[in-house]
Amino acid sequence: MRVKTELIAWHGKEAIFSVDVQPNISGQPHRIATAGLDTNVRVWKLDNENKCFKFLSNLQRHDKAVNIVRFSSRGDLLASAGDDAVVIIWKLSEVEENIKFLDEVKNVETWAALKTLRGHLEDINDLRWSSDDSQLITGAVDRTAILWDVEKGTSLKVFSEAKHFVNGVTLDPLKHYAVTMSSDRAMRVYNLRKKKLFQTVTKMKPLDLNGTALKKSNGCDDNTAKETTTAEQGKTNKSEEKMMRMFHDETVVRRRLSFTHDGKVLVVPAGCVHFVDGDKKPTKTVNAVLLFSRHNFCKPFAYLPGLKDPPSLVAMCPVLFKNRKSKEENNLNLDYRYVFAVASTDDILLYDTETKKPFGFISNIHYSSITDLSWSYDASFLMVSSRDGFCSMIEFDENEIGVPYVAEKSPTKAEQATNQQDNDQQEETGAGSEERIGGEEDDERGGEENMDINNTIATEVSSESDEDEMMETDDIAPTSSAVQKDDNDAKEKKQYKKITAVPNPCLDATKAQEAVPLEGGSPAKVLRRITPIQVADNPTPAAASSSQLSNTPKKTPRRVNLITIAK
Repeated sequence: MRVKTELIAWHGKEAIFSVDVQPNISGQPHRIATAGLDTNVRVWKLDNENKCFKFLSNLQRHDKAVNIVRFSSRGDLLASAGDDAVVIIWKLSEVEENIKFLDEVKNVETWAALKTLRGHLEDINDLRWSSDDSQLITGAVDRTAILWDVEKGTSLKVFSEAKHFVNGVTLDPLKHYAVTMSSDRAMRVYNLRKKKLFQTVTKMKPLDLNGTALKKSNGCDDNTAKETTTAEQGKTNKSEEKMMRMFHDETVVRRRLSFTHDGKVLVVPAGCVHFVDGDKKPTKTVNAVLLFSRHNFCKPFAYLPGLKDPPSLVAMCPVLFKNRKSKEENNLNLDYRYVFAVASTDDILLYDTETKKPFGFISNIHYSSITDLSWSYDASFLMVSSRDGFCSMIEFDENEIGVPYVAEKSPTKAEQATNQQDNDQQEETGAGSEERIGGEEDDERGGEENMDINNTIATEVSSESDEDEMMETDDIAPTSSAVQKDDNDAKEKKQYKKITAVPNPCLDATKAQEAVPLEGGSPAKVLRRITPIQVADNPTPAAASSSQLSNTPKKTPRRVNLITIAK
């Protein structure tokens, strides 16, 4: 790991408030965008051979200081916002303009203003793009956060619940949530479908000296259960310990939080964890980064200490890395680990989700406070901006952070549909020569048709379920019921061998058993088949909703394979 501070006039002698690295675009240079007090946004190119930065373009449209600049997820658009309360979306133009921002330097490339978004009344502090670049969210000093439609250039919703400056905003990669942080020491989670406040997180129970909570408490305000819990609190408040604030006050100017790129974990800065002794008296307060699960925003499931000053910036690395230890020893029990950088005013810590301690520490690289962080698309370097008018690049050697994790490629929905059609055709052609399990053609057709129903249910649960009912795919379990045994075991085994070639969510591939050798063959692996049950025309809510079954052929009661969603 090496730290290199480029001694160039990034924005003259003015402070730099933001820096961002462009995602990888084939055939395009490696661009870096900066913004600062001089009201300009400037685009630079990283020369990989000479390891230096070269000027590309100066973007002049803002009237006041530019506080934040971010490339879109695809990298073809650039958004900037600042003290003039305006968001400008830029796009690279093929039209050349001979505009000089200094006496001798000309723009190498031209970025044209594509759209201008107006809606805030005061300074904009932060912005974030959605994963598909269709939306972006901004937070401002006017105590509001606005969700924008990028294509139309209009606001979709103004979130005005904050009671102080909104200093940080982020969007869920799965497009279920928007999260804001403000100087009133609160984190607010919004439901993007309903465009309403979902939860307000402010307090948590103090911890004892061993790091465990004294009593269970959610520490959040859930709008759906606020009235019911208020009456109960009047009876129990006297016996419960005092709830304590989990976020710092308005002295922390920036609170740039971030989701992991798969949306499973929310990493939140500006956290403070309180400890008490055996007499329940406060002993110390630790500055920490708080980790929240997307399934429970009420309280963090982990905190990461290590900074002497309150953390204010979080930057997620876009690359996943293999675990150094086994999966069981990983804190999140995942096949990979996330890596992210956390910064306070002077220090930078590098964390991963495998351990609670940081694996990297950088300090005193600038004369003034750190203002922004941004990773490169391949995790080869981390850009740092500062109020002293300079930017630094923290370089990493190959595999220094770890070995990149490559997930197994899963078939797309189109491929699954094609495979299913091929399998159905094979079933139809061989229907006259093969005997069916159960003795009736309608029974097996019903099972095959409902295999698609099960696929539909599982897809809708993972992509469109309500926020407070979201579950991991591991939580999906099949039901059990009585099964009618076939008189001919040899024919059933033969049919099992054929069914195993068909992708079926109701076959448990992890529980393969050693089968009895077939006639004239060697032992074969077969899959445990889920037992079918009788289902009426109007299924109960525990089985499936009417909307999920509306697109399937309606038949008389038949044998189907069902799954239930564990709560």
